Amino acid sequence: MASLNMESLFGWVATTFAVYWIVFFIRGFLKDYRGRQNFGWAILVCGALVVIGAVGFFGQMLLAIDVIKIPKSVEWPAGYVKGVIATQEGLNVVPLEPSGRVQVYDRDWHFLHGWHIDASGGSFRVLSTRPGIIEVFTGRGRRHFTYSEDGQLLASEAPYVESIAAIDNGGIATTVPTKSFLWPFSSPFLSWALVLIGFLGIWIIKKSAA
Repeated sequence: MASLNMESLFGWVATTFAVYWIVFFIRGFLKDYRGRQNFGWAILVCGALVVIGAVGFFGQMLLAIDVIKIPKSVEWPAGYVKGVIATQEGLNVVPLEPSGRVQVYDRDWHFLHGWHIDASGGSFRVLSTRPGIIEVFTGRGRRHFTYSEDGQLLASEAPYVESIAAIDNGGIATTVPTKSFLWPFSSPFLSWALVLIGFLGIWIIKKSAA
């Protein structure tokens, strides 16, 4: 119960911080933008990059800790992923650690369904050792979840003995078909890169107009 309360408190704090940060930036940015005669379009583009990057980063974080909930039928942008495995039936199982989801695709990479993994925002491994079964091992809490291929939770065990680093799932690193404009939502590093590029652009424009 205490752990659940702490997770709820962290989720509330993280959500408040994310909303405050984005709103605070937009308010300050618009105030600064209205007072400028030159480079208006450029500074607007840079501001948009910051907002998109921030939404991508905070969106992944809040999804991973289960504050944001999306249906199994909705695909989250995957991008470049490590630890992807293929089941005996030919399905591709994709672990999205930044957003705390497992997503399943057919052999032609058409999205089928996905679901949240209770990994407390940490790393996890996926395995498929039996037909129709997907197993998930989390780093935090060392939990062992057993799912059907459609995301139905069949069993939950904790803790397992070995470290998650010792679990070799034989997975590969691959690029999951993802629209280019959605890539910032697939990786926190890409999200923050967009934020930094936006801030750098704004700084250069301000220096040039000074």
